[in-house]
Amino acid sequence: SRSTSFAQLLTANVVIGAGLGAGSVLPAALVIANWFGERRRGLAMGLATTGMEVGGMVMAIVAGHVISTYGWRAAYLTLAAPALVLVVPLLLIFVQTRPEGTSPQSVAESSAALPGLEVGDSLRTRAFWILCLTAICYGFAVAGTFVHIAEYVIGAGYFRETATLVVGANLGLSASREPLL
Repeated sequence: SRSTSFAQLLTANVVIGAGLGAGSVLPAALVIANWFGERRRGLAMGLATTGMEVGGMVMAIVAGHVISTYGWRAAYLTLAAPALVLVVPLLLIFVQTRPEGTSPQSVAESSAALPGLEVGDSLRTRAFWILCLTAICYGFAVAGTFVHIAEYVIGAGYFRETATLVVGANLGLSASREPLL
């Protein structure tokens, strides 16, 4: 919110992106894998990712309102406030990687128990590279266009509030793609 140049804004968004990547799906999957048995793990992960999408939907609508009323700088602060005030303290107080009473395992012990290939072996498989290519294409197609939806809707003659409702609806509807079983 305090950027005065494009380089500062770009750097801040790279840091935000890295923080979202490191602070959303991956840690949730780690905690869920340790806390839930195989029968309920998919349901727990589906609910967690659905919550992330619904949160994005709500925050997109809130950000649109704040941008319209107070500007984009205030919107950045508004988006950061719930994470700093609510999420970080709740995580520090309540979230444990493993339930109490379970024996901690080293990374080597945990990985030895997992089925599948080692990293070097997987890098030599065609399936691995097809999955990587698919993930990259998905990222370009979905994330690359998603960030421009609001400006496109505004350019088509709609109000900013309508554009943020479109973004919010898109995020909310993407929650339905998450598996719940």
